[in-house]
Amino acid sequence: MQYTMQGERLTHLSLSWRHIKGLIAAIAILVALTIFIPFGSTAYAATNRELEPNDTVQTATAVVVNSQYVGNLSDICDVDFYKFTLTALGSVTLKLQFVPDGGYNVCLFGYDASGSTNDIQYTLMSGSNMLSSITQYGEKVCLPAGTYYISISEYSNSYHDFYMNSDYTLTVQLDLPATAAPKITKQPKSAVYYVKQTATPLTVTAASQDKGSIKYQWYSNTKNSTSGAKAISGATKASYTPPTTKAGALYYFCKVKNTNTATSPGTKTVNSTIVYVRTAPDFNKKVVTVAPDAKTGLRIDVPGQAKTAGIQVGLWANNSGANQRYYLTRTADGYYRLKCVDSGLYLTVKGGTAKEGAAIVQAKSSTSKAQKFKIKYVSSGKYLLISALNSGYVIATKGTSPASGAKIVLEKRNAASKTQVFRLNVVKPAIASGSVVTIKNVSTGGYMQVSKSSTANNAALVLNKRQLVPSQQFKLVYVASTGYYRVIPQNSGLPLSVSATKTFANGAKVFQIMSGTTLNQQWDIKKNSDGTYTFYQPNSRLVLDAKGASKAQGTSVIIWPLTGGTNQKWVLTKG
Repeated sequence: MQYTMQGERLTHLSLSWRHIKGLIAAIAILVALTIFIPFGSTAYAATNRELEPNDTVQTATAVVVNSQYVGNLSDICDVDFYKFTLTALGSVTLKLQFVPDGGYNVCLFGYDASGSTNDIQYTLMSGSNMLSSITQYGEKVCLPAGTYYISISEYSNSYHDFYMNSDYTLTVQLDLPATAAPKITKQPKSAVYYVKQTATPLTVTAASQDKGSIKYQWYSNTKNSTSGAKAISGATKASYTPPTTKAGALYYFCKVKNTNTATSPGTKTVNSTIVYVRTAPDFNKKVVTVAPDAKTGLRIDVPGQAKTAGIQVGLWANNSGANQRYYLTRTADGYYRLKCVDSGLYLTVKGGTAKEGAAIVQAKSSTSKAQKFKIKYVSSGKYLLISALNSGYVIATKGTSPASGAKIVLEKRNAASKTQVFRLNVVKPAIASGSVVTIKNVSTGGYMQVSKSSTANNAALVLNKRQLVPSQQFKLVYVASTGYYRVIPQNSGLPLSVSATKTFANGAKVFQIMSGTTLNQQWDIKKNSDGTYTFYQPNSRLVLDAKGASKAQGTSVIIWPLTGGTNQKWVLTKG
């Protein structure tokens, strides 16, 4: 097809078109070959340049559709060749930009199966009398996928010679079908796990709707939003297993990307549903104290260290006593039972019915739902204790504000309540269980020892100078169900104890006795800020003491009210 432009008059000289052999005539596509001459404008920036030599079809510069290429005819005889490939049917616009007063021959052609060419030739010209207009040329043709060539040469006729030795800009603009968004047919689901519990993978199922390829990238965030989310390294599959190594909550979603180079813009991304994965602390077989969030210096407490069933629990100042500690066990259905370390009885909804103000008492073990509670995460360290009797009822402090002596009851859940949220503080070992240590008194410098290295029951504990003997070595064994330690002399294997009838007696002697499970044979070992340790008797909270702070050999080890004196502080040294 040939056009000639003279002045402002466009004359159609000739039109020639041969169908490419073997092409699928039934499929129509639009190839709009548009060449325009800009009026006094600056050519837009190009990112590529022709690769010389490109004077033949064989050396044609390969161009990428929808990219700009800058070229230059170095002399009147120079011809620049380019080639591009269509991977699918599409609408193509061929653009050539050049400065006014220029003229070019532009030829677009391809080869059929026999090697013959099929071309459409445009003769372009610009003269000084055309600077007031932009002229476009176009023709609807049918071209399938394939490789095509463009030749650009100088235009001249008997009236003008347009060679200028200036740059031109070539663009092959391919208008492709729009890239289809991937279709998600299965969304991930939110979940709650315990620390170190194996998580079910988050999974998204998606498919391309235009025969493209699907890729995945999972993201995490601390808030319910895609804004600020971070890509998870290596999480590029349809499924991702979230970690449950520590307590907390994170939000997750997956970016699903469909890629199809035969479409425009070539990629399309959609996000899955945002889900949360909450990892709650695993309280199973842990000892905790339970404090109201509104007043953390208080603890749920069995009044008077009562050992009888039916006693309603309440709040009292934290004293680390065994009557303020609860051993938690998780049931098969995900609920917890809370057993008081001191009494061995379980927190129970009195009467076995969920109703407003029902008392929380301690009772003997049973399979009743009245002794089962769901621990629901609220925020960092804060929880609701939801009754298995009715999920709308929770443990609460009676009244409008937690106070010492307040009773613990069951209430309907109220999100605005300040008395229904509790902190569960896990009791952690002060020193590694199984450690073998020597125990030296800070005040006297004497080392704790079984008197005369006896292996007999009821042998007393005394202080002596350092000796390399097993009776001055003690194994500290942590009791997971109480959070306390048994202190066992290595010579006898009999744990340190006080008389069960004298645990509250100031000055009661400490001795070794045949092993048992009672609290008078256990010790609450607390580390002090100066690195020393204090040994508390769990029930009475009396502490190990060097009697009279005497430095004499054989000084008795007794229990005494806490004074903070150095005769109640001990240095533990391994070995």
